Amino acid sequence: MGNKYFDAYRKCIKKKYEIEKNGIHANFLLNPTEARLRNLCIMLFREQEKKDDLQSFKLYFGFEFSIDQTFELNKTEPMSKFKTIGKFFSKGKSFLQDSNGLDLAAMLVGFDERPFNRFSKMSLDEIENIYNSLDSQKQEKEKTKEKEKEKKDDNESTIKINFLRKYIREISIAGSSLLLTFLGINYFTSEKECMAWIKDHYQEIDCNAMNENPNIIVIPKDEKLIENFKKIIPCDTTPYKKNGKACLWYGKSANKNEYEFFTFHDVHPETGKTLKEVTATIMNNYGKGPCQ
Repeated sequence: MGNKYFDAYRKCIKKKYEIEKNGIHANFLLNPTEARLRNLCIMLFREQEKKDDLQSFKLYFGFEFSIDQTFELNKTEPMSKFKTIGKFFSKGKSFLQDSNGLDLAAMLVGFDERPFNRFSKMSLDEIENIYNSLDSQKQEKEKTKEKEKEKKDDNESTIKINFLRKYIREISIAGSSLLLTFLGINYFTSEKECMAWIKDHYQEIDCNAMNENPNIIVIPKDEKLIENFKKIIPCDTTPYKKNGKACLWYGKSANKNEYEFFTFHDVHPETGKTLKEVTATIMNNYGKGPCQ
């Protein structure tokens, strides 16, 4: 009975993945590398921390999730565990054999009937209905996608035909202008909804071109951080308070050799630890001397 429920749990999660890989998190799931799954995991926990999901994380990785300690996920062992989940999504059941890993996989694709200890209390008829519902959603999504493709192909054909007619009729008047219009028909810009820490600031990045370097964490775009969060080298006239409130924060560098200073309060972008307010003592001891 246990194996029957376990196999059904795997199949339902895999079916949910087949739906979601082309959904709102397609940038992370369509090609589920360990770096992308790590970034999705962090993003989901930033949005909402559910008790069951936090417990699944702890049991699977061996340590508790903390938004201030996300750098721990860059280490070899956690990344290899994300890789195992990625293989399960893309290749099948043989790559993920424990319920804790499946619970985390279920969270990543938004399978609501998690964790496994909840799923296993359902009747087999209920589970069959859940699977059939997921299968219907998948088929409906595929039909919709096919219709959209056919509509797009028809529109492109119509555009080309109309263009040729117009081009032939008006070639002597505005041929070059029409050519530029034609070349621009398929132009589009993809919105940059993610950001990454680049040297001394956060920079917008296209989620479709996420950096695969496991040492760089790509996170959802935050306009406040992009605009205000910068790493600076303070000097003796750099203010650390304005109107009695902190305006400069600090934290140890990733190699712990020095203090680094930032213009906005958040976590250190490389270590994940919460920054502290700069005090007169810190400024006097670690400021860089006279301003140039």
